[in-house]
Amino acid sequence: MVIQRDKPITIWGWADAGDSVTVRFGAEQTETEAAGDDGRWEVSFAAKEASADPRKLVITSGEQTIEMDNLVIGDVWVMNGQSNMRFTMEEELAKQIEKWEKKVADKRAQGVAENKLPKKPTLDSIRSWNIPGMSPSDAASCYNGMFGAFKGLNIKGVLFHQGYNNAMSSNCRPKRYRVLMKLMVEGWRDDFNDAALPVGVIGFCAGAIPQSAEDFETWSVSGGAYIRESQRL
Repeated sequence: MVIQRDKPITIWGWADAGDSVTVRFGAEQTETEAAGDDGRWEVSFAAKEASADPRKLVITSGEQTIEMDNLVIGDVWVMNGQSNMRFTMEEELAKQIEKWEKKVADKRAQGVAENKLPKKPTLDSIRSWNIPGMSPSDAASCYNGMFGAFKGLNIKGVLFHQGYNNAMSSNCRPKRYRVLMKLMVEGWRDDFNDAALPVGVIGFCAGAIPQSAEDFETWSVSGGAYIRESQRL
């Protein structure tokens, strides 16, 4: 996992209200208390320069301990957009199983008993960003469950790739798209507390039909061209 360089490192979570929470990041350690009815807590560490040296994050409260290994400091770009920007839990599970197989093989070679080997990862064991109770029919469920869940995290910027459906003739409303695009970017910058947060737009080729000498004039006024122009802000 990569944590953003040159910006304060904020870590937060939830515990039983009133409980003490200890957070250790690399060689640094701090303590706080879970506050409010929901038991939310938050700590910050000073900004760090880029480093490939792995650090460990350990969070302890009461009898519960959460550990994360191999954290490095660099640039964090958040990917956002349509379906081909997704990264499914199945893909993450496959990676975790591959790591588990290597770890189990090493443990067996060391003579570790079968009942002492780490459990095989499953989809249920992967932490999700989804917000409980959000209905898929809720217009904001994608944002709240996939993007807004980590707002406040310090990042480098956002890369956005979207627009195919908006370029279709029946949906092509470039003036409205430009307004919504501007509002979306402003919302991201507000969520991540960075008025100058970089936002990159990955261009797309709506229609998938190459222009030729015969159809150049027809496709030069396709919806895709209007949407691409709207994304320029």
